Amino acid sequence: MDGSLGIILVRGAAQQDEPRYLDAAAAALTEPHTQGRGVYSTPDPTTAQNHCKTFRSQLDGKTYQVLLQNRINPEARTRCQRQDLWLVYIHQDLNPLQTRATVEQAIRPYGLLLRQL
Repeated sequence: MDGSLGIILVRGAAQQDEPRYLDAAAAALTEPHTQGRGVYSTPDPTTAQNHCKTFRSQLDGKTYQVLLQNRINPEARTRCQRQDLWLVYIHQDLNPLQTRATVEQAIRPYGLLLRQL
């Protein structure tokens, strides 16, 4: 299984010990375009902070987390098995130029959320 299945299922459902975890895992293996290559998003900042990078500022030496806020074209997104995750699926046969065009048509970044740890 690829790493995306971990994002879709493990990073929330398994930690909460929801009984539907195994059912969701089985569904993820049979339903197309809800895992794999693409851009994952969530409307929940708490979910997103579990997957974001941290960095240390060279100016003040403090550690921060950063989240990117974006708008997603609803026609381009697919809702994953977890209700709090969306995927803009990028087909594996697309070349880099086609991939970039797909992402640019589907996602519009508009803000950063910065949190000091």
